[in-house]
Amino acid sequence: MYRSTKENKGEYTLKTFIKRGIELTSISEFNSFRKRYLPQIGGVKCLFLLFDYYTSLVRYGATVSDFFEYQFWKKKNVERSEYVTMLFSRKIQKLFNRGDKTVFIDKVKFNKTYSNFRSIKSMDLSTDEFTADDFVAFVKQCNRKVLMKPLMGASGRCIYKADVSTDEKALSLFKKVKEGGMDYMAEELFQQTGSLHEVNPVCLNTVRIFTLNDGKNVYLMFAGVRIGGGKGIVDNIHAGGMVCELEKESGTIVGPGYNLLGHRFVHHPVSRKLIPGSVVPQWNRVLDTVKSAAQVTPNIGHSAWDVAVSETDVTLIEANEQGNFDLIQSCSQKGCKKDYLKVINGQTEGLFKL
Repeated sequence: MYRSTKENKGEYTLKTFIKRGIELTSISEFNSFRKRYLPQIGGVKCLFLLFDYYTSLVRYGATVSDFFEYQFWKKKNVERSEYVTMLFSRKIQKLFNRGDKTVFIDKVKFNKTYSNFRSIKSMDLSTDEFTADDFVAFVKQCNRKVLMKPLMGASGRCIYKADVSTDEKALSLFKKVKEGGMDYMAEELFQQTGSLHEVNPVCLNTVRIFTLNDGKNVYLMFAGVRIGGGKGIVDNIHAGGMVCELEKESGTIVGPGYNLLGHRFVHHPVSRKLIPGSVVPQWNRVLDTVKSAAQVTPNIGHSAWDVAVSETDVTLIEANEQGNFDLIQSCSQKGCKKDYLKVINGQTEGLFKL
C-alpha cells in the first residue's frame, strides 16, 4: 500500500493547486475552450459555466482542459469524482515515479535504455559524431524512408517525414538540420501493415498502453490505439487524431474513435473503414513487450508506452510518465480513478496483471 507523506504531497496540495489554478486560468483561456466546445453558450449561461468550472477545480482538482475535455458540464458530481484530473494525476506521479524521468523526455536516452524493445534505426543529429556521408548511408539503410523528430518534442509537434529520395536531398537536409538551431533525431519510418494500416494508411497508428508497476506486479491500466485523422503524418490526439479503447484481453477495438472535441467516429473520416472490431496484430507480443519494458525502470512505476505494430514486428516508439489521461477518459467517456485507487490502497483484485 502506498501511503501519503509530506514528501509525497510535496508542492501539489489541494490548496496550492487551487490557488495556482485560479491564477493560471485566465478568462481568455476559459473562453478559448468554451468557444471550441460550446460555441452556442454565452451571456448569463457563460457565467454559470465559469462558476461550474471553478467548483470542479475546488472539488476535484480539475483544470480548465479537464473540465471541457471530459465534458464535466454534462456530468453529475458522482461521475466527476471518478475522473483522474490533473491534481490526481500529479499524485500518481509523486507516488510511483521516483526515478530519473529524463529517460522519457530525452529520445536518445530512451532509445538506449529500451534498445532491446526497438527494431527501428535512429541517428542523433545533435552531436558531431556523424558526418554528412554517415547520414546518407543511414538514409539508404532505411530505404530512404525517414522521420525527423525533435529530441525534446511532445504531442507530435515539429515531426515531419523527410524527403530524402536522392543523396543530394539527404545532404541538403543534413545541412539544414545542423544549421537550424533545433536538435533533431532521424528515425527509420516504421512500415505498418494489417488492420490498423487499413483503417488509416496515411500515418503510423500507434498503440498506447498505460502500465503501473507497484514493485511486485505490472498492471495494464488501459489500452487504446491512436489513429490519425487522415491528413497529417502523426496520430496524436492533440494533432487532429482520435483514440479508441482496446479490449485488454484481445487487442480488439471495442468502440468508436473520439477526438478531443468529443466527436465520435464509427467509420474513419477519410478511409471510411469501420473502426470497431479491428484487431491489433500480435497482441500477446505487445503485452509482453510493455511488461518487460516496465521492469527495466521500476522506479518509474507509472508509464504510458507508444507501440508500433505490424503483422511481423512490434517496436517501442516512445513513452512518457503521465500519458495524457484525456486519452483514456475521452474515448471511454468515463473516469478511471477507481483502478488507480485500488493499487494505491493495495486492493488489486480484478485488475489486469501482465
